[in-house]
Amino acid sequence: MALSELPVYNYRPRIPPPDELTARLRESEVSVQYNPLADELLLLWCVPQEFAVSVFLDDPDWLAVRIDPETSELVGFHITDFLSRAVRERPELIPLARLAGISEHVLASLEREIPAEERARSAVRVLVCLAESR
Repeated sequence: MALSELPVYNYRPRIPPPDELTARLRESEVSVQYNPLADELLLLWCVPQEFAVSVFLDDPDWLAVRIDPETSELVGFHITDFLSRAVRERPELIPLARLAGISEHVLASLEREIPAEERARSAVRVLVCLAESR
């Protein structure tokens, strides 16, 4: 099969508003899985019948939404370069690392590397999300 003959898929994910997503997460069992060899984290709250597709965002480029291809529903997130980039750029992701079972020794080392100004910006981002969800 020639490269030009490969099927092309266009996913138009339905990303719920923050309040709907928050409600869904409260009702669902959340699974956090970390692959240390690939430095990838999966956060899933709904497992599709067959498989999910990762649709990567442009910014940040390490973040993808996980989509059920049958329903176009958002079922989770896929984060590449989790410890090497994502947590350093977005320290508010550190609680996910704890849920994934990453050792406190590794996390303490990471937290020391994150400048105080970035930790403050991280806290402000969390507060803005909270304010926007009301």
